[in-house]
Amino acid sequence: MNNLTVQQTIIVRLVRSGLSNKQIARELGIREGTVKQHLHTIYDKLGIASRYKLIIGQSPNTKNVSPTIRETESLRRGRWFYEKSLRA
Repeated sequence: MNNLTVQQTIIVRLVRSGLSNKQIARELGIREGTVKQHLHTIYDKLGIASRYKLIIGQSPNTKNVSPTIRETESLRRGRWFYEKSLRA
């Protein structure tokens, strides 16, 4: 799992919690297309072919996907700055 970025790791966690691509995009403050690009990159890195296999953890690389609190807070701060820039 070390080869996934923080954002990709969080996306894996959100997929496993049952969120759709649209919901993940809203949660992270990114576009749905960006979520799809991340997912395809994740599939390639983990050697899997589908969301289902990501959810059930059919790759030895998909176990223990949980970003640290610091990583999660860092991503949320980034979202706050992004949303603030949209309002300006």
